[in-house]
Amino acid sequence: MGETSKATIQFSNQVNGKNLRFFSTALVLPLRKNQYLGLGLFGLNVPVGEFYDGERYTLRYDDNYSLSFNFSYAYKFESFTLGSSLEYSSYQLLPDNFSRRQSVWDASIGIYRELSSNLKFGFLLKRTIAETKIPGISQLSAIEWGGSVVWTPITNRTKVLLSLEKNNFQSFDFKYALIFKPFKPKILNKIGIKSFSLRSGSANNNVGFLNLPDKGYGFFSGKDKNLFGTELKLMPIYDITFGVNFCFPFNDLPNNITLLTTHISF
Repeated sequence: MGETSKATIQFSNQVNGKNLRFFSTALVLPLRKNQYLGLGLFGLNVPVGEFYDGERYTLRYDDNYSLSFNFSYAYKFESFTLGSSLEYSSYQLLPDNFSRRQSVWDASIGIYRELSSNLKFGFLLKRTIAETKIPGISQLSAIEWGGSVVWTPITNRTKVLLSLEKNNFQSFDFKYALIFKPFKPKILNKIGIKSFSLRSGSANNNVGFLNLPDKGYGFFSGKDKNLFGTELKLMPIYDITFGVNFCFPFNDLPNNITLLTTHISF
């Protein structure tokens, strides 16, 4: 959030997925010098799920959902950027189960620094408190920390992203990604394109299907997901920049859900 000098609004929508609906909207707004405000709204809905009883699949109208609101603030100092965020989420999971509704608060603080022209580093510490309907347990809490590195070897047309995360319930989660720009900017600028990149890597998607064998139970899954995507940014028109991101996860995710993200900077 501390890298942009313009206001940016972003919309993400699901392109396919018969029994799953997802959307997100985010806004980054520069305030005074070196200060930034971020707002986000994220939603996931599974109106119809597949239930497996050991012999056959049947449809079940569970209307599972999650809805999250996020507020973030960042201040850019001379040598690093410090930020914090507060997020509230409301879930309805498996209404036939005792854990049918749940509220979650996430508070986090992070630091971002450019160690050199081709090496950037970030660190995040997050505290989560969940209010549950589990008999005898009114609250669950977790502490999560993580670090990430963005490395640009040789030229700025290639970037390597590495991330390591850990909380007090799970083992370490290692993620990686590669961003490659196959065309030189001068070639793209002549046809009205600011940049074009290809992206691939591994990510933890946090979306699981309902009651399917070997695919977890409920919304959450700790398995890594492989992703492929592209990003296209057009040249500014009246100081307005338009861009599109396309993301396709292709293993162990129901229906191989594809996301299309539109972002506008002004």
